[in-house]
Amino acid sequence: MDSDNIPLIDPRTLFDSIEYKQSGSVFWADLNKDHPDNAIFRIVGRTCTDEHWPAEAGQLLFDKRGNNGLNLAILHLSNHMMTNPDMYGFLSYGDKDTFRYSFYALGLPYQQAPKIFATTGGYQTQNGESSLDFCGHSMIQWGLTPLSARHDPSYHPPPAFLHTILAKHRSNLQPSKLFSHIKRPRLDGISDPLLVRTLYEFTGDCFALTLKGPDGAPGVENSMMDGQGVDTYPLQDVLGDGHVWREVERLSEEFVKINQNN
Repeated sequence: MDSDNIPLIDPRTLFDSIEYKQSGSVFWADLNKDHPDNAIFRIVGRTCTDEHWPAEAGQLLFDKRGNNGLNLAILHLSNHMMTNPDMYGFLSYGDKDTFRYSFYALGLPYQQAPKIFATTGGYQTQNGESSLDFCGHSMIQWGLTPLSARHDPSYHPPPAFLHTILAKHRSNLQPSKLFSHIKRPRLDGISDPLLVRTLYEFTGDCFALTLKGPDGAPGVENSMMDGQGVDTYPLQDVLGDGHVWREVERLSEEFVKINQNN
């Protein structure tokens, strides 16, 4: 887990998840998908597909004993790629990709977290000025699937990690607006075909999440009628009124003080 990543649940519970128990590794999605022109796919002998999202390495679960002990070979091959940047540095975006490319090369399975991330931030600019526009600077990564929800298609895991990727590079932010809202696709299953209607992008200032085409909810003018949309919620509504939300409020004050002092 990265040092700029705030756990919102006890991470130990993730080791009991359906995903982790399959092959001893779980990766959470990052912003963009691969391009088929990348030579890495010829090197690993694989066709570029939409099956997997690139991983972000803000948190990952990994057991060297997974895949009957072959997960250890993943670490060796990933290390080889990382220590040969003159080649693999042009084919990847660092360690987050070398894990996945190593799984491809060795033909071993790994699991993705079941939900795509939400962008998290507030109604202020990157300079801390109040704004009518939402600006996301961090990721909410959702949890995994417990055994009790194995056959429940309606189950949605709670927020598990708050990864403050861009927030740590800013100053003069208003604490009350630092982590005030989240923006997420209404249908956010990692393999949901309707994710093609949502655009995740890094604009330089914010993590933007926009809907391509009209909203899909019934009753909306020109609705696509497919249910997909992009919704914005107060983070407190997602976390609840308990100790996790109160701790996020407290950390917001400390976070801003640290950034100002640096």
